[in-house]
Amino acid sequence: GRDEGSSAQRGRAGCGKTERCRGEGLAEGAQRPPSASASCGMAGRCRRCLIYSCLLWTVHGIVPEPQNVRVYSVTFNSTLQWDPLIFHKENVTYTVQYKRHSGGFTDLCSRTAFTECSISSIPLHGNYTIRVRAESEKEQSNWKSITFTPINTVIGPPEVHVEPRPRALYVEVRGPSFQHSGKSWHIRDVYGNVVYSVQIWKQDSDEQMNIVNINYDSEKLSNLDPWTTYCIQVRAFLHESNKTGEWSKMSCIATTDNVFKQAFL
Repeated sequence: GRDEGSSAQRGRAGCGKTERCRGEGLAEGAQRPPSASASCGMAGRCRRCLIYSCLLWTVHGIVPEPQNVRVYSVTFNSTLQWDPLIFHKENVTYTVQYKRHSGGFTDLCSRTAFTECSISSIPLHGNYTIRVRAESEKEQSNWKSITFTPINTVIGPPEVHVEPRPRALYVEVRGPSFQHSGKSWHIRDVYGNVVYSVQIWKQDSDEQMNIVNINYDSEKLSNLDPWTTYCIQVRAFLHESNKTGEWSKMSCIATTDNVFKQAFL
């Protein structure tokens, strides 16, 4: 016992002496830069931690929880997505559930092999907790949860139909619409009043775009140049929620002129 104590004391004394020797030549308060051996030690500990984690997965069957869980939602067409697991076992599946407030959880997708799940069936109004976990054989991960509010969806572009008229264009707008609970919905069924912003400009021209707001599903844009190609895009604006939708695809079409007038000239 005495020899062991002496050895320990010598070890501590040696360490202290070594530190004092290394400290010579340093200004007071200066910090020593990490040595190569210390850096190697840190790297070694990181590698040992990673190996230890892998061993835990292998020996104890611990399944890591899904990462980067997010919601992609356009006009109430909503999908929960997450990154695939880098896992040692095959046949990894996922389960997705949701609940509102203090109620119980309801399955949306059960043991699916995909890294996404449709959540469009969730009721439109309210805040919900959505959670996802991974399963491998008889093991399962912890749940990963996020909050989802369906009404915060991105408003997608409407469908636009344009017809030529003499010195005018007739614009008809449909939607945006979506399917929910077995029926078709228009966004005004959820948000109330909808105003459409129409931007129009001459094709291949440097003239500034004009923006016209319309309150109905169709409008005649008059006082245009005859036999001139105009391009049009439309998006929805929701007054009550101060929400702006995405622009529609560009539609380019040429105006006409009064045929009967041309015939008598």
